[in-house]
Amino acid sequence: RFRREARITAGLRHHHVVDVLDFDEDSPTGLLFLVMEHLEGRDLEKVLARERRFPAERAVRVLAQACQAVAHAHRSGQIHRDLKPSNIMLVRRDDEPDFVKVLDFGLARGEDEETKLTATGQVLGTALYMAPEQIDRRRGRVTRSCDLYALGAVAYHLLSGRPPFPGAPHAEIFRPHLF
Repeated sequence: RFRREARITAGLRHHHVVDVLDFDEDSPTGLLFLVMEHLEGRDLEKVLARERRFPAERAVRVLAQACQAVAHAHRSGQIHRDLKPSNIMLVRRDDEPDFVKVLDFGLARGEDEETKLTATGQVLGTALYMAPEQIDRRRGRVTRSCDLYALGAVAYHLLSGRPPFPGAPHAEIFRPHLF
């Protein structure tokens, strides 16, 4: 999974996707590592914890940039599958204090790729932002629309100050997404 993330992210050259410069394995220990661009900023989860919600204008600027990154990934044939505030980083670039970098393509896969990285029936992603077909595969294939659903859930969180369906255990969060 680690090698896949490194390969996928390294292939997504876009100004709103974190740059993976290299990846390798440490020969004595066998530990795998990524070399990514250094980002100074905060992820949306931390910013939301401090600020609670965003004014509409700011939310639109941030979301538009995240959408550009996701659109690039989709054009490259990749589905992120885990878009959430902690995977969207805000950094300062030139005159833009909220320059977006999308992170963590660890669950990404090709649109036509059936992945065998987990046990059958295991759900991958973050429940608070997960599309119904990602929760229950009987509802359809995991496609680009799952990323759009997640971005919509992030938009809701940015504007309202809370995720669309907050809850404790996954079952409590899954139910409203499904129904």
